[in-house]
Amino acid sequence: MAVQRLRAAGGIIIGRTSMSELAFSGIGNNLYFGTPANPADPACIPGGSSSGAAVSVALGLADIGLGSDTGGSLRIPAALCGVVGFKPSSGMVPTAGTFPLSETLDTVGPITATVEGCMQAFAVLSGGYVPVMPARAPYRLGIVYDGRITDGTEAAVAQALQQAKNRLEANGVLLQSMDIAPVMDELAQIDARGTFPSIELAARLGALSDADKALLDPAIWDRIRSGYHARATDYLAMQQLRKSTIAHMQQLMQGVDAIMLATVPVVAPLAADLAEPEHFHAINSLVLRNTRIANLLNMPSISIPLPVSGKPVGLMLWGRTDADWALLHCAKEIETIVNDK
Repeated sequence: MAVQRLRAAGGIIIGRTSMSELAFSGIGNNLYFGTPANPADPACIPGGSSSGAAVSVALGLADIGLGSDTGGSLRIPAALCGVVGFKPSSGMVPTAGTFPLSETLDTVGPITATVEGCMQAFAVLSGGYVPVMPARAPYRLGIVYDGRITDGTEAAVAQALQQAKNRLEANGVLLQSMDIAPVMDELAQIDARGTFPSIELAARLGALSDADKALLDPAIWDRIRSGYHARATDYLAMQQLRKSTIAHMQQLMQGVDAIMLATVPVVAPLAADLAEPEHFHAINSLVLRNTRIANLLNMPSISIPLPVSGKPVGLMLWGRTDADWALLHCAKEIETIVNDK
């Protein structure tokens, strides 16, 4: 459906891009078809799952990269490759025609070079309706200092984020500390029962023979198999907890236009460092850590590249559920300020 809408609007589809198997990795690797090199450093991972989409846009091969985002699959590669990735709220863009990783969390969205590009793509992908947004100034951004989001942040990422904060404050953007610990506690209760992608993908794949399992990337199978052990009572409890936690987060966001944080707490790791399974899973969890929260809370979210001299760093914004256009307009202003355009 998303491709049909792009074609109908005059878009020219030039090909399919590389991605992680079953869209189930934040690394962007593909054991069978190869992993595209990060344009900023070919020795590093591109991020995923929509790795080829981000690389294509970063190299100037395409104006729009199309992908899905279940836990960060648009925003992670955008951040690591130095482009913009936008995850809409659920239901804003039809997922018909995509392979479902998680019916609960899947979204479809664009990767482009600028926020303006994402706005143009989203206007088409969401059906053509573009609301008139009133002027909004000054913007209020919430800053979260919870260790479950900030621990392990590399110095280069922390420095780039601090420089962005300094520029925003100097240009009248209001930054205020936000305590989302109660929401993080509730999300931890969901995680203690399982993860939606593992459970829902296991249900979709059904019983797999040893021959079927042998066809899968072992790193991907490791993530799927836990879903086969989930109990129905836990899954239903996860859905109910998610519903109440989404409502809780919306209440906390009433005083801000968006929440600002690092998209990924590290710059792109070396691909060679992920050869061992334990290293792969540790890095995969780390790059997904911040982005997946927006999926669980059904918030629109966007990653904007920051001006850095080294490997790319992404600034992420979370918006209110279904307030996608409000977030995009905010992101465009933030992009202008942090890049001093």
